[in-house]
Amino acid sequence: MPAGESKQGRGQARAWVRGIALINAADSHPLIVPRVRHYLTDVLGLSDEQRLAWIQHWLGAGLQAIQALLARHPASGWFCHGDRPTIADICLVTQVTPAKTFNCPLDPYPRVMRVYDTCMAIPRPSPMPTPQSSPTPNKGCGIATH
Repeated sequence: MPAGESKQGRGQARAWVRGIALINAADSHPLIVPRVRHYLTDVLGLSDEQRLAWIQHWLGAGLQAIQALLARHPASGWFCHGDRPTIADICLVTQVTPAKTFNCPLDPYPRVMRVYDTCMAIPRPSPMPTPQSSPTPNKGCGIATH
């Protein structure tokens, strides 16, 4: 949060960030998970085309909501809020990724895609080194081995 921002302003910013995150986490994503997709085809008997239409509809609805909120939020820019990623950005990426997987049109969401591209350009950390084998056995664990 910017220096000098009031406590009330910080609270409103946190609530706004959570609201963006919840569009994905609570509204769109739960409707496209494998369990739901299997129910649509296995129980309700939807065709692959109907299932894809369901997925694209709910992903598109979430993207549309996020796009509209980003357009009205003065603190959105390269990220959903402010100059560093928040939980809102993580959830935005997890909204766009399946949208790409399921061939949703993304041109109507330029603000969403700007944030997505910014997030995807963040350098990834180096892989963790693998632990080296200990030359001596662990003698203090207290677990019987025989």
